[in-house]
Amino acid sequence: MRRYFILLVLFHFNLFSQEYNDILRAGVKNNIVNPGVLFSEGKNKIQLVDSRTFNSDHDGYNLSLMSFAFILNKVDDSVKNETNISNFNALGLDILTYGNDIFKRKSVGISYGTLKRITYNENIIFSMKFSLINDSGNLINFSDLDPLYINWLNKDSRQNSYQFTPSIILTGSRYTSSVSYNHFLSSNSNVNIFGNSIFLNFSYDIVSNSDRLKFYFNYAILKNHKNIYSIMFEPSINSQNKLTIGSRNFSEVFVGYGINYQRFNIDLVYNLTLGKKVLKDINLYNISLNYLL
Repeated sequence: MRRYFILLVLFHFNLFSQEYNDILRAGVKNNIVNPGVLFSEGKNKIQLVDSRTFNSDHDGYNLSLMSFAFILNKVDDSVKNETNISNFNALGLDILTYGNDIFKRKSVGISYGTLKRITYNENIIFSMKFSLINDSGNLINFSDLDPLYINWLNKDSRQNSYQFTPSIILTGSRYTSSVSYNHFLSSNSNVNIFGNSIFLNFSYDIVSNSDRLKFYFNYAILKNHKNIYSIMFEPSINSQNKLTIGSRNFSEVFVGYGINYQRFNIDLVYNLTLGKKVLKDINLYNISLNYLL
């Protein structure tokens, strides 16, 4: 999922938190921070995610993700209920672009996942993802005293690197819990723009008659930086419509609406900060589309 996006210690503290929050906004419920999420429904799938600010300065960003899930050798080895999926192996492909006027990233990721049944109501998904990454910096916005400036100046303002992301997801009749680790694989000559990180995710369904409330908790453990957490609630309106409301670090709020229609699932979320600079700091939308093949 990815997870990933933090500019080195070279930049101002607020820019750090801004970058990682960008990824967490877009990646709470998709494979940006955890590749196993792409396979969790046990079906071939196409996923599109677009997240961008309305800001025009360096506080703004654009993030786009296209993902494909291909389920292999699915085995109908037992009777299934609504939360239990037959054992299977799967392959995934994702293409991601991210950037602002300081930094741009393009990456292609290939993932493998396998789902195993533990009990009648519980499954576990192991997944691994390998990403090829191309980063580029706009040196006009850098100080010539920054190590990043000097490093990229010798590389024509670009670098190629690699990232490895293992993850585990445990699902039950009412809950889902997961952990993923994003590890930078390149040599010391490459700048680790977003750092290594661990993401913890947990969700739980509260069901009463025909009403359902889904609760999410997400926690990002960041090296040499303050950790980031978020909480989210999704009350259902009916079987096809739901609302979203949540907060990150109790300084940012987001609201949204989701709809399920046949094979389509669409979520639209709007974010803003609490404070004097609401429109400047956070003023963005995040839309995701899932289509089951």
